[in-house]
Parts: sequence; structure tokens; C-alpha cells
Amino acid sequence: MPSAKSLLGALSRAEEEASAMVVAGRPDRFCAGFDLRVIASRARSSRERR
Repeated sequence: MPSAKSLLGALSRAEEEASAMVVAGRPDRFCAGFDLRVIASRARSSRERR
């Protein structure tokens, strides 16, 4: 797993050299720390209450 320093270096390089960037992580996880299953279940609950 890359360190924070190497990740920041990659982001800086991408800012200079690229017009887009893809950051990939673990399946079923969102980079902000949210579990997508929890978000999906809340959306389902919301729709069911209507």
C-alpha cells in the first residue's frame, strides 16, 4: 500500500501532466469512508416510506 507521501507525489504529478485522474480503492467502499451498502439501504428505506 502506498504511503501518504507517495500518494501526494502522484497527485502533484497528475495535476501537472493530466487532464483527468482515476483513484481506485477497495470494492464496495467509497474513499470518504462510507460503506456503500449502508448508503444504499438508507435510500431503499427512504423510498419505502413514500
